[in-house]
Amino acid sequence: MALLFLTSLYKTIPANIPYLTNIPSYRNKWQYTAPKHLSQPNIHLNAAYITFVHGDKESLSDLRQTMRTIEDVFNKHHNYPYVIFTDDDLSSEYKELVASITAGDVQFEKVNRYEYGYSNTTDQFRAYLAENSMKKTDGNTKDFRFKSRLMAGTIFNHAIFDQLDYFWRFEPGSEYMCPIDFDPFQYMLDNQKEISYSIATYERQETIPSLFRAVLKFKKQHPEWHPTVDVEDESLLSLMTNDDGEYNRCFFWNNFQIAKTSFFKSVEYQAFFEFIDKEQGIFYERWADPVIQSLAVALFLNRDQVHVWEDVGRAKALTMTALAACPSSNK
Repeated sequence: MALLFLTSLYKTIPANIPYLTNIPSYRNKWQYTAPKHLSQPNIHLNAAYITFVHGDKESLSDLRQTMRTIEDVFNKHHNYPYVIFTDDDLSSEYKELVASITAGDVQFEKVNRYEYGYSNTTDQFRAYLAENSMKKTDGNTKDFRFKSRLMAGTIFNHAIFDQLDYFWRFEPGSEYMCPIDFDPFQYMLDNQKEISYSIATYERQETIPSLFRAVLKFKKQHPEWHPTVDVEDESLLSLMTNDDGEYNRCFFWNNFQIAKTSFFKSVEYQAFFEFIDKEQGIFYERWADPVIQSLAVALFLNRDQVHVWEDVGRAKALTMTALAACPSSNK
C-alpha cells in the first residue's frame, strides 16, 4: 500500500502532515485545474470512470491505489477521464494527489444533501428506529444508505452524465489485477450491451423483506416496459426468481460496472427509481443500490443486452466479504 501511494508522487513534494487534519499538506510544483471539458481518447464514444469518495485520508489512499491499478492494467494506454463524486469539500492537496495518478482529465463533482441524504418524504425517526433494530446487519449505517440512494438514482441528475455515453464505475480500495488488452467501452458499443458486471451473489433476506413486492407492484403498473421474449428462459427476471415466483435474492455487484448512461437516464429507469425511492425501503429496511439496479435490469433488459466480464481480473476486500473475479483462462 505504501509503495502504491508513493510511486505517483512525482509531481508533489511533501511539506508536513498536520496533527489536526486527516489530509497531508503538500507544497506543490503545480496546482490542480478543473478541465473545461473532458478530453476523450475514443472518437466513437464518450466515456469516463466514476466513483464516490469522502475527503478523509483513508479514502484518498484507497482512491489512489485503485486508480493506480486501473492505469497500470489499461488506462495508461488510453487516458480516459475520471469523474470523482464527493459529499465533502476536498482540499487542493487531495485533488492534486488524485490528478497526479493519470494523464487523463480528472473532474470532481460535489453532491448536495438531497442527493446524498434522506429524501424529502423520509420519516427520519422511523429510519433511526430501523437502523437501531438492525445493529448486527452489515452496511447498517446512514452513510451506507445515503450512498445507496445516491448511486441507485440521484447521481444521474448530474449534468456530467449528459456528456457521457458510457461510464465505468469502480470502488476505491479494489484492485484490477490483470492487463486488459482490449477496450471495454468499445466492446460495449460494438456488441450493443447496456450494462455489464463481473460478480453475482446473494443479498441477505433481512435487508430486503419487502423489496420484491414493491418491484412487482411497479411491474404491474407498467406492463408496457417489460421486455417481450420468445422463450421465458431468455428473461433475466426468470434468473432471479424461484419456481414459486419469489425473489431468490440474486444480484449483480456494481462496484465494477460498465454501463450505457442512457439506460439509467431513461424514462423507465427514472420512473422505477422514483417509485423505489418513495417506498423508503432504503431507509426503513436496507435496500442497497446493486440490488435495486439488478432488479431494474431484470425488468427492462433482455439477457443479450447484459455482459458478464470473464476476462477482467479484479479483487475487492469488503467489510462484508472478500470477493474476486478472475479471467476464465486463469481460473
